[in-house]
Amino acid sequence: VKKVECQTRKRIGVCLNETKRRKLNFAVFEELCRNHGYDVTEVDLTKCLNNQGPFDLIIHKLSDLLVEAGQDLPSHHLVQRLQVYLDTHPFTILLDPLPALHTLLDRFQSYHLLRSLESRSQGMSGVFSPPCVELITERSDVVTLVRANLTFPIICKTRVAHGPRSHEEQIPLERFETCSISRSVRILERKSQMKPTHDRNVRWNDSVGPFLPESPVMSLIFNERGLKEVNPPCLLQSFINHSATLYKVFVVGSQHFVVKRPSIRNFSLGETDQKTIFFNSHEVSKAESCSHLSQAPLYPDALPPSDDVVRQAVQGLQEALGMSLFGIDLIVDTQSGRCAVIDVNAFPGYEGVPEFFSALLSHVEKLLGSNQKQSSILELPASVPQCEEHNTERRSLPEPCKRRLSSSSSYFSMYTPPLSADC
Repeated sequence: VKKVECQTRKRIGVCLNETKRRKLNFAVFEELCRNHGYDVTEVDLTKCLNNQGPFDLIIHKLSDLLVEAGQDLPSHHLVQRLQVYLDTHPFTILLDPLPALHTLLDRFQSYHLLRSLESRSQGMSGVFSPPCVELITERSDVVTLVRANLTFPIICKTRVAHGPRSHEEQIPLERFETCSISRSVRILERKSQMKPTHDRNVRWNDSVGPFLPESPVMSLIFNERGLKEVNPPCLLQSFINHSATLYKVFVVGSQHFVVKRPSIRNFSLGETDQKTIFFNSHEVSKAESCSHLSQAPLYPDALPPSDDVVRQAVQGLQEALGMSLFGIDLIVDTQSGRCAVIDVNAFPGYEGVPEFFSALLSHVEKLLGSNQKQSSILELPASVPQCEEHNTERRSLPEPCKRRLSSSSSYFSMYTPPLSADC
């Protein structure tokens, strides 16, 4: 065993794609960290992490990469490389844990989590999750199933809660860039090497190859005819009138911020002849939204969720997920006045939260301060894994890493690799 002295300046790794960095203007946060005595460096998962570290803390949003890792071998190896590094550096803090992201990426799992929290509170929290039906495969009794559990109108959401960075168009897998890592290499096979897949969640186009599901695209269904056109796997959820008002709760460690946003207008309850409406959820709820779905008549002013209700929702999800950076979408039922959680997402955009960077820095300092209470001299195995390039062409995708479509398991199965010489 050899002893390694900790550096006096803590090192923060950042693993965000260019779009996320630009939208957040994350360079400002990095400079803020440096001014407070921290080293900040970009994490490149295509290269040896041992040579880039050691990292005291890594801030990331790897949602796209985790979606890809279930089917794509190079993407899987990038996740594996990070997991191996974390396993051999147990004092490195990851914001946020990968298993929690897997839960939020799978709407089926997220829904079960929300229902379990609602059940645990025995209705005392004041927050509920709208009734849902999970469609894993096509079934002939979908109308009967829905009528027994839901009411029209119905929101239809894809099972995968996150997709390519574009919310307006489908992005070919060949062109998809995951994290900042892709500036140096293409992590996906060339289109000519790709073959059509039978996975219902990957759409094939002969001219450009396969596509990941387009997660922000949802539909509002008003009748049986619309139900027969849904594409499983998907989540069907009773639509709740909420006077075109959405409350986005942005969580940063022990702090949270509530921002009011536009949302979908009210509709007549019950089955109607109206055609199915397809919409982009991100466009509807943007602060400057001009969507026809959010252009509504003046509704009576509704009371926002109480501070206690918001706090209980945040604490419940934080305890269940172990996450620090996430968002909660809340609406207030026009009829009952109760508050409903309709979505939970990892590392949101924090638009409308000018305190985000200061809150994040405060949380980072708190975490690193807790770690500092550990011994200043860490004992590490003498044989720290050495860097070695992955020979991806000779490896097959491990079975545990593949996507699963059974109701009892997550849509994504987190593969924890054995320790190896690969870094």
